[in-house]
Amino acid sequence: MENNNRAETWMEWIIRAVAIGVASLAVSYLRDIGKETAMLSMQFLELKYEIKRLADANLNYAEKLENIEQRIKRLEDKK
Repeated sequence: MENNNRAETWMEWIIRAVAIGVASLAVSYLRDIGKETAMLSMQFLELKYEIKRLADANLNYAEKLENIEQRIKRLEDKK
């Protein structure tokens, strides 16, 4: 009977150790996912600001082109 209780105790300890190991792996995995998510979020923000910068530059060039077209039209009208 005592051997049976010892076996149950050992099995409980083994189950606890496995459960702790699995929980530890899960926490580690979730931490890695969190780091990866944070890195992707930063990259997304960088891309967002780069797109905004390019859009602003494009708008600036469009305004300059429009000014040049207006000057050309005025010069042609003077001829």
